[in-house]
Amino acid sequence: MASAQHIFDSTSHKICNGMAEGRIKHSRRLELDNDPYHMINRKHSNEDIMSLAVLQTEPSNALVPINEPRRVLTIVKAIVRTADAWKLTNAEAAALFDVPLATWSRMKAGAYRGTLDQDKVTRASLMIGIFKGLRLLFNGPLAYGWPKLANKGPQFMARSPVDYMITGGIPAIMSVRQHIDALRGGL
Repeated sequence: MASAQHIFDSTSHKICNGMAEGRIKHSRRLELDNDPYHMINRKHSNEDIMSLAVLQTEPSNALVPINEPRRVLTIVKAIVRTADAWKLTNAEAAALFDVPLATWSRMKAGAYRGTLDQDKVTRASLMIGIFKGLRLLFNGPLAYGWPKLANKGPQFMARSPVDYMITGGIPAIMSVRQHIDALRGGL
């Protein structure tokens, strides 16, 4: 008789293969041996399969640059305010957002009229998440000062989180976001 873990592994493999091949749109939970984490696949109608195929073939908007002026302006304003709250220099803010200093100056002055590619949108999302997480975690000046303080944690190696994020790019910014979320108990 197969163990529950073996059944789970086998079923998960079938679900992943079925989803990758477009045969299965969703899976549903089945309580097996009173364990709600066992998943099995469910048969779907041809309409479900065709809907999934259409969704998979339509171009994704996630990778399209944001060029709508109002959306760009909103994101840029949020990043500029975050940088101001953290008291970043223009060079630090430009490096963290991965733009040339001249572009950062236009962003800060409200004169930026370009687009934001996926990299910039990702950086903005992570930075705003860090800003919000710090405001929820700390009360007072530490909420805004923490990103520039030297940190003795193993992740930062006595550098400030800003220096760590500038050096490490998006993976480091994501790591800091996860660190703040973990401190808040959000993981």
